[in-house]
Amino acid sequence: KEWPVHDWPPELAGHPWGPSVPLEEIEDYKQVDGSILLLVHATGLQAVATEIHFKNWSKELKSFMNGKKTEDYLLRDRHGNNIPWLDSIERIEPPAADNFPLVILHRQE
Repeated sequence: KEWPVHDWPPELAGHPWGPSVPLEEIEDYKQVDGSILLLVHATGLQAVATEIHFKNWSKELKSFMNGKKTEDYLLRDRHGNNIPWLDSIERIEPPAADNFPLVILHRQE
């Protein structure tokens, strides 16, 4: 069986998520030694490149993105919402203070 899971919200980190298998069905998946083999495909995950803090956020963002392409990075607020780049340079709409720290994620293929 295959159960895809997408975009688990940051505020639910540490809580059970995704599909579950009924206890009665678990026996069908056990190997001879009693273990269960899982195959996890970690596609679409992004590595955190840096955090941007409220104080001097514009300067921090510009410094980090210097020489980098915006299409290689995602920018998210502390609630996990994407913040769009305004153009091909490192400009964004000024976020509200309660959205910090911002996180820059490096896109993974």
